[in-house]
Amino acid sequence: MKITIVSTINISGIPSLRYFIKLFSKEFSASIDVMDVQIKNVNSYYGNLSNVKFDPVFSRDKLNVESSINEMNMLNRYFKLAKKIKKSYQQNDSLLFTYEYTVLLIALILKVVYGKGTKLIYHQYELVDIGVLHQKVRKILFKWTRSLSSKIDLAIFPEIKRCEYYVNNSTLDPLKTIVIPNSCEINEHISDDNEINIPQGKVVVGHVGNIGLERHYFNEILEVIDSLKNNDRYYFIFIGLKSSELDEKLKNLEFKNAIFLPAVSHELLNEYYRRIDLGIILYKGIDLNYEFCAPNKLYEYWSYGIPVIASILGGLKLIFKNDFQGILLNFDNRKEVMAYLNSFSPSNEKSRELKEYFDKHFRMQIHMNNLRERINELLLEK
Repeated sequence: MKITIVSTINISGIPSLRYFIKLFSKEFSASIDVMDVQIKNVNSYYGNLSNVKFDPVFSRDKLNVESSINEMNMLNRYFKLAKKIKKSYQQNDSLLFTYEYTVLLIALILKVVYGKGTKLIYHQYELVDIGVLHQKVRKILFKWTRSLSSKIDLAIFPEIKRCEYYVNNSTLDPLKTIVIPNSCEINEHISDDNEINIPQGKVVVGHVGNIGLERHYFNEILEVIDSLKNNDRYYFIFIGLKSSELDEKLKNLEFKNAIFLPAVSHELLNEYYRRIDLGIILYKGIDLNYEFCAPNKLYEYWSYGIPVIASILGGLKLIFKNDFQGILLNFDNRKEVMAYLNSFSPSNEKSRELKEYFDKHFRMQIHMNNLRERINELLLEK
C-alpha cells in the first residue's frame, strides 16, 4: 500500500502524527511519502523508519512562532502539492492524507477527475472559523471545500465539538467521521539527565508549548507569578517558543521564581515532565479553533499523572470530569487562580489515579485500534 501525506505546514513536527505513521508502517506495511514544510531537527520520531520518505515542499532551519509565507511563493507550494496529489490518485490501493482545508480543496477537486482508486482522509489540524477569515478569497475557498466534503472518505477530528461543527456546516457524511484526540502513550523511559535544573522542594508549575500574548493568558499568569515572588513554595517553568512581542516584554522583567526556556528535544521534554507537579494551559477562546481545543500537551501532562489548570473552554469542559484531572478556571480572575494554587498540594495517590484514568480512556493505542478498523473498512470499499 502507498500512503501520501501532504501539507504546507510542518505536520511531521506534530507529536500525534507519529502514531499514525507507526500504524500505517507496521499494521499496513505501507510505503509512506510525507510532503510538508521540513524544519531542521524536528523529525526525530521518524529517523529509524526506512519506509518513510520525506519530500519537503519547503525547508527551514528553525521554527518561529510568527511563521512567514514570504520565503517561498505559496502558489508554487500548492502547485508542487497538486502534482504530488495527482500522482497519488493515479496509483491503486493508496491513501491520501492531509491536514489543511486549502490542500483538502485541491485534493477534492482532483479526486473528481483522478481519484477513483485512492481513499482521501482528512485529519483536521485547525478548525477554520469562517467568521474570522478576513480575506474574501479564503472565505470562498473554504466554502468550496465544505461543499465538496461529501467526497471525503474518512474525516478525523481531535475533539467532538470540532466534528459536530464541521458536519453541521458542510456536506460531510457524519458516518465518515471518527474522533481521535491529540493524545499520546505513557512514556516509561527514565534517565538521569543532568540538563534538568529545577530547584528541589518546590511545587513546580509548568507550561509546555509555544506562547504569545494575543492568544494566551500570559499577562494574567505573569501577574500571578509576580504576586508569588516572595513565596518560596512555587516555581514556574515555561518551555517553548515565544512570540517576538513576548520576548521583548520579558527583557524588562525579572522573576526569581520562574524560568523561560526555548523549545527542547522530545527526549529532554520527557525529563521536564517528570519534575512538573501542576500543568497549565493558557489558551484564550478567541475563536472556535481555540474554544474547541484539547491540545496534545494536555494529554501529555495527564500521561505523567500531572493535573492541569486551564481556562473554561468548550473543548475542555467535556473531558474534565474528575478532580484528579485538574480544574478549569477563569484566568481573568487572579484571585481565583491564586486560591487554587494556594490550595494545591502534589499527591502521589491522585497522580497514580490520573495515570490509570489516562491509560483507560485516552492512551493513543486505543484510538489507533479504532482507526485501523475504519481504514480496513475503507480498503474493502469499491
